[in-house]
Amino acid sequence: MNLSVKNLLQLFRLTTTTTACALFLAACSGSGDSQNSEANDVNVTDVPATPVSDVTNPVVDDGVSAIGQEDNSTSAPVADSTNDNNVVANDVETNAGVSEPGSGSSIGSTNAGTPDTGSLASVATRVDFNITVPALVSDSLQVQLTWGDRELSAAWVVDETWAITGEFPSDTENLLNVSFLDRNGAVVLGSYETSYRTGTSPSETVEIFADQFDTSRWDVDGDGVSNLDESIAGTDPLAAPAPSVANLIRVDFGVTVPAIMSDELQLQLQWGDEEVQAAWFGDEFWTGFVDLPVDTLVPVTITFFDRNGELPIGDFESSYQTGNNGSEYVQFESHQFNTFRFDDDVDGVSNFSELRTETNPLVNDSSTPVTFESVQAKFSENRCARCHSNFRNTDELYDTLLSLSSRDEQSYVVPFEPDESYLVEKLQGSMLRFGGASMAELVRAWITLGALDN
Repeated sequence: MNLSVKNLLQLFRLTTTTTACALFLAACSGSGDSQNSEANDVNVTDVPATPVSDVTNPVVDDGVSAIGQEDNSTSAPVADSTNDNNVVANDVETNAGVSEPGSGSSIGSTNAGTPDTGSLASVATRVDFNITVPALVSDSLQVQLTWGDRELSAAWVVDETWAITGEFPSDTENLLNVSFLDRNGAVVLGSYETSYRTGTSPSETVEIFADQFDTSRWDVDGDGVSNLDESIAGTDPLAAPAPSVANLIRVDFGVTVPAIMSDELQLQLQWGDEEVQAAWFGDEFWTGFVDLPVDTLVPVTITFFDRNGELPIGDFESSYQTGNNGSEYVQFESHQFNTFRFDDDVDGVSNFSELRTETNPLVNDSSTPVTFESVQAKFSENRCARCHSNFRNTDELYDTLLSLSSRDEQSYVVPFEPDESYLVEKLQGSMLRFGGASMAELVRAWITLGALDN
């Protein structure tokens, strides 16, 4: 087709204008791609990498070969994808408990938020203490536990079982003390002490048994009986009482007394600090029992009375060694009684003799004073002179008896004072088996009436 110069100029203008528009559109399309790319780079640092790559990879893989070809296809998806990712990222942060960006935790990770919990689990251990205490019936019992600077009170469960639960530092060692108390903490009945180290597990259980408690060391009143034993026996652990039954032994005794007729007789025994009144069993035999400290030498005094305890007839002193098992029996005989030293009316005749002859032991009604002649005969009838040469000369015997004993520097005889006379002491003591009760009573009566010469 033939074109004029005018037509050529119009065609040139049209071509130039079209090219310029194309270049302008291409430039506009390139600017939009660059802006979206910058927005994706920012979202990648705040959200997980995989969702962003899924959205942008199709654009990169296809590559834009024609200017403006992907303009309409890429603009909306990128914006929508970015918005979707922002929502997901926010959800992940909320659910994971991430409080501060850049804290080192991985957003969306299954371990997000666990470091704090794990840290607590590693430094604290729950310990359950199951405690069995010794048996005791009381409404004011307590069980206290200390570990380091921790102090806890146990709760009663049932019978002798108590329980305590506490949070303690893991893998830590301290002295553990468990105290068993009565009277709302005023009296310690027992204690258990040990070095205890906690483990590293979240929880553990500790069992403490009754036989692990030390009860013997707790004795507030210092009487040798533990607070627990006294509480069980019903005695007061704060005031020293008589020894508990656990430290006593039962001693049964029998006593044969000198023969005498009366309906008002009594037999009293003093066992150390214990006073016991025996019971008549028949004839001259009396019986009874007493609880005494085990393995102890106990002094014994037995006194025989008439007139319901008002008139002493005879007595003797001895001692008894207790054992430490079960019960025991001891027998005392009539010959051990000193019946001639009691003379209430001071007539030279003992209460015992007057009761047997039916005279009044409280009235001085003796008609015949005891003379030295009757005493001298007793000395000659016995074996005193065989061992005591100063008694052989009967002419000087009276003066000898009223002189000092060379061995003990004590007068053989003190007139009117039989209890101060060495002769009476010997005849009632070690020499009783030689002279017998009758001689001892006669000599005592002679001295009581003034130790008269012929």
